[in-house]
Amino acid sequence: MEVLILTTSHFKSSGHNHLQDIRPYLLMSLRSVFLKSKEYLKYSIFNRK
Repeated sequence: MEVLILTTSHFKSSGHNHLQDIRPYLLMSLRSVFLKSKEYLKYSIFNRK
């Protein structure tokens, strides 16, 4: 979650319009990837035991 917050603050301070446009899509994709990897890690950890 800290990575997402840092990314958004960096994009806001940079002030590039194209970054502002892709930011919602980028956050959505990052969040989905983060959740998927989290679930995958949880699954693999449980399988290892």
